[in-house]
Amino acid sequence: MTVAAPQASEAGLQAAKEKAGVGDAEAPKEATSGAQEEGPAVDVGSAQALFDAVENNSEKDLETILSAHEEDDFVAQQVDERGNTVLIRAVQLGHSELVEKLLNSQQASTSNSNQAGDTALHWACYRGDWRSVSALLSHGAPFEVPGDAGNRPLHLAASSGNAKVLFNLIMSGASVNSLNDYGNKPRHLTKDAQCSKMLKRLEEGGEAARLQLKKEQDEIERKNQIALEERMKAEEEKERMRLEFEAEAVRRRQEEDAEEARQEEEERERIRAEEEAKAKAEEEARKAAELRQKIAEEEARLAAEAAKKSKKKKKGKKKK
Repeated sequence: MTVAAPQASEAGLQAAKEKAGVGDAEAPKEATSGAQEEGPAVDVGSAQALFDAVENNSEKDLETILSAHEEDDFVAQQVDERGNTVLIRAVQLGHSELVEKLLNSQQASTSNSNQAGDTALHWACYRGDWRSVSALLSHGAPFEVPGDAGNRPLHLAASSGNAKVLFNLIMSGASVNSLNDYGNKPRHLTKDAQCSKMLKRLEEGGEAARLQLKKEQDEIERKNQIALEERMKAEEEKERMRLEFEAEAVRRRQEEDAEEARQEEEERERIRAEEEAKAKAEEEARKAAELRQKIAEEEARLAAEAAKKSKKKKKGKKKK
């Protein structure tokens, strides 16, 4: 079949998305982080509250509503003005955690489409959201349903240029030869060389090429796993060596501190010994000086007494 020119391919894709609300839809809101502020109780019976929980990326409010409708299909039935289910809206906003929560609750259908004909999987592929694509496929999302402009999810995955999403769809069984309303195969909508090469290979090789691609991917994943384990071991060894180095550094510092403390104690002992020796010498010198003083005083006293006796003796001789 004749392939339309690239301009037609892009125009077809753009038309499909504009009809689905891409052109005038608000940009995806950033996921809120941290604890949610306390507010009024959630109206679990309100469709608006349900969509507000998704718009605000509030896991808490969504869980409250899901818990209240475990026994009915309230959540699955609610749609917005474009026919988007809450699951589709969560995908459109890129809130993959809410997508998984909705799927795990079994209260959201993966097969429902909006007014443009696109399912949640169409939108996840269009966004190149591998996490949501994987979650949807694991919950049985149909991957051969034509959406707006006849695009299958694989067409939109190809347009996103995300090879990982593309591979996931192909391994799930998506046909690489499906045509949209413009006569284009998925390969005609991609600008990514890796995606184009993968799709062309499968177009030419069929199921054998798919199996070979799976084998090659398994080998790549095996090598990546080995490389990851080696990196983890290297990081663990690096961390072990770092801890050992730090422990050795601590040990050396402790030894150095102990040696410094020992030297300081020795210095204090030396100074104390010197001071004691000095004090002892001073005390001995003082005592020696006192002794000399006493001896001198005693000698002076004895000399004075001797002189006095000698004087008396001389006086006695003169009288005779």
